[in-house]
Amino acid sequence: IEQAFRLTQLPEASAMRQPKPWFRKQTDTWYVQLGKDQIPLVKGRGNEKAAYEAYFRVMAEQQANAPPEPDKLTVARLADEFLKWSEKHNSPETFDWHKVFLQNFCDAHGRRLAAEVIPHHVTTWLDQNPSWKGGRRHATYCVKRAFTWGHKQGLLTTNPLAAVSVGRSPRREGSVSKEARQAILAAIPDQAFRDFVTALQETGCRPSEVARVTAEHADLEIGVWVLPEHKTEK
Repeated sequence: IEQAFRLTQLPEASAMRQPKPWFRKQTDTWYVQLGKDQIPLVKGRGNEKAAYEAYFRVMAEQQANAPPEPDKLTVARLADEFLKWSEKHNSPETFDWHKVFLQNFCDAHGRRLAAEVIPHHVTTWLDQNPSWKGGRRHATYCVKRAFTWGHKQGLLTTNPLAAVSVGRSPRREGSVSKEARQAILAAIPDQAFRDFVTALQETGCRPSEVARVTAEHADLEIGVWVLPEHKTEK
């Protein structure tokens, strides 16, 4: 354990004085002081070896959870930190969306230092995925969102992708007339699916949103669906 901790120490950290385990007679316990916190390790004065083993585990955990330095932060590490945050603060669908595009970007530039990424890297990455078409805007948003988050969290001193434009959604031309909608519904033999398509027409929801609606969401008195976990709730 001690060897593993020493191997993972940062050069700057190894040059600094490290806290050491110490024994408190009143509580018969070994401790380590980290900042203002006194962390208990093991009980018993004679358990010095076990205290050091616990100490190295605590220090390794502290180092693993420490935020990376801006000049050593890789794109992959930035994406990992952002996804940890996204999983806690976004819907599962949004988190999966972030994860898919960020994983693809990391496949191309994950080992690069985040501070050295330039807009051209995003442009060439997008061009390598011509099948995305409409998804190109979403891919750009996910990558830029991670870098913006990292800058606001202090993981980056500057945002190298601040000038990247997400672009506008392509304008949809044309509309479905009342007659065409009626013809579509008439051509659906299955009543359940016909109800599903009717719900899409009447609400403007996405198919995945209608699919998640259950009886508990329906307020029949006022004729609405109440969706407490909708993606815009936050």
